[in-house]
Amino acid sequence: MIVQLNEKNFNFYCSEILEINKRDSIEYNKNFLNYLREIEIESKFIDNSFAVIQENKPVAIFLGNIEKKKNSKLKMYSLSSVYFEGNINLKKNTKKIVINHFEKILRDCGGMIEFEDFLKNGKINIITEYLISKNAKISHKIYKKIDLSKDEKILRESIRKSYKSLINWGEREIEVNIYDKDNILKNNFKSYKKLHFEVAKKRTRSDKSWEIQYGLIKSGNCFLITGKYQNRIVTGGLFFNNGYVCTYGASVSKRELFEKPIFHNILWKAIQLAKKKKYQFFLMNWGPINKKMTKKEISIDNFKNGFSGESQISLNISLK
Repeated sequence: MIVQLNEKNFNFYCSEILEINKRDSIEYNKNFLNYLREIEIESKFIDNSFAVIQENKPVAIFLGNIEKKKNSKLKMYSLSSVYFEGNINLKKNTKKIVINHFEKILRDCGGMIEFEDFLKNGKINIITEYLISKNAKISHKIYKKIDLSKDEKILRESIRKSYKSLINWGEREIEVNIYDKDNILKNNFKSYKKLHFEVAKKRTRSDKSWEIQYGLIKSGNCFLITGKYQNRIVTGGLFFNNGYVCTYGASVSKRELFEKPIFHNILWKAIQLAKKKKYQFFLMNWGPINKKMTKKEISIDNFKNGFSGESQISLNISLK
């Protein structure tokens, strides 16, 4: 049986499957998706998400929506659409129901999709199988996952050798402030928002999106770390979590200070805090493989890679 977004118990079914897949589903939790929706407030979306029920139990979910404009792809806001299964094996008839419903959605969306498969247990899922049968284009994305069960000394030793002196510089020169649900105040968050505005030199998104981010901190799904240099805030980062995985979500730094390592110690502090909070992994998105990237993207990926971690591959699949 298919349960769609606006039907009874969809959110409950969705939360249950995401909890089972919490190692890979951090960006797809309800609160973070609300934030992504608010960022794209000027766009209108048709949500095609659905849950799959087998013998009265949720066994899978598909998350995807499409923007109401010509030549749009089935995605999930700025993310790819995804499909997650629970711990119950899908019967042959259930798989057929899933594919038939997915085919209808794809037809209604004009046959264009961006989809990501996190390769649960090293296997492709049934949506990936279907898209491959339709000659979809396949690329790869690589993630860096730092295992926080390791001793902190080992984690520090794993960092790129040249970064250690840069972290030491930050420990000496940058005044670090950490804010989570226990100590965050509106004024703390407003200072981070103000830094964003100063760097971008314009209003980049709605006030509601900032309110949602603040709410994520208050709910425990995020923490904020800022850094002061010479008595003024010059850098900061937001780090999201689902209680299991913590991820480097967003950051901002004064451009005139790019020659100084003002964020290296901030990121190290975030890794330390994630370990202290007993999260299992610290995740950094390292981007698509073989994609032609800008100098800025190359620089960011190189920075993230310096903090070590094991590589994890996902499949990016698209039909145009």
